[in-house]
Amino acid sequence: MKNFFRRMFNTEFLPMSEVRKIKIILVMIFLLVITAVTIPVSFFFTYQLYVKILGSVGLALAYVLIVLLIRWNKIMAAVQISIIYTIALTVFYIGGTGSFYAYLFFYIALTIIIFYNQ
Repeated sequence: MKNFFRRMFNTEFLPMSEVRKIKIILVMIFLLVITAVTIPVSFFFTYQLYVKILGSVGLALAYVLIVLLIRWNKIMAAVQISIIYTIALTVFYIGGTGSFYAYLFFYIALTIIIFYNQ
């Protein structure tokens, strides 16, 4: 953990591939929390039961795929799939509920895309 924080704070001396890897690890920590919250909350959505289950399983499988891509050092593919994952999560929330808070996921998706481009 100490080594990770040292690398994160000294990113100007790292190659771009290492910076991308740090960025995707940070985004994946955030997406893990959001996915962990989404699975129990999804049962309150207006979808039918099989859509809720398939949506939750699909999000979990996509998360595992991104983790495997990071492990295999396919960073750009993991970045692209994490962006698609965030957009799918946004659509899942917006379609399942008409709440104002669901529309905040649109801004979260934009923030993640901008974070990758910095």
